Amino acid sequence: MATKREVRDNNFKSINILYYALVAGQIMMAAVLYYMTTTGSGEVEFSWEMSNPFHIIAPTLVLGSIVMGTFLYNSRLREGKSQTGFLEKLQHYRATIIIRSALMEGANLICLIFFFLTQNYFFLFLFFIGLATFLMIRPSAQVFKDNYKLTEEERMELRKMTG
Repeated sequence: MATKREVRDNNFKSINILYYALVAGQIMMAAVLYYMTTTGSGEVEFSWEMSNPFHIIAPTLVLGSIVMGTFLYNSRLREGKSQTGFLEKLQHYRATIIIRSALMEGANLICLIFFFLTQNYFFLFLFFIGLATFLMIRPSAQVFKDNYKLTEEERMELRKMTG
């Protein structure tokens, strides 16, 4: 059975591992679908024309996931400031990061699927916008420290964990 100290030390590392696994998964999926789409017999194009309902769904999903992810993140942070204890704050932060990342990754993967189905670079463009936004929300010890009211003892514990 793991001690509280081991759980604490592995918790912040697991947040970063999870985040980078999500980034790598999106990039690998994009690479595979790009390869499959461009080496096939069909011709890939870039089209803005709105004849396909995917042209309305995809931008709405990307924008919606960014807005909703930010809204949920901020509302959960307000809730998280009232958490007591370092481990509880860390677990709350981890859950908050997972929720936000899942929302954004879902929209990105849907854009990739639309790219594969329609062979239109417009959806790959939207994916890269979503991926850039996803990369900007990278979890870090500094963000955790800034957003949660950490006591001096908790700050020391965080330094030990990440240092």
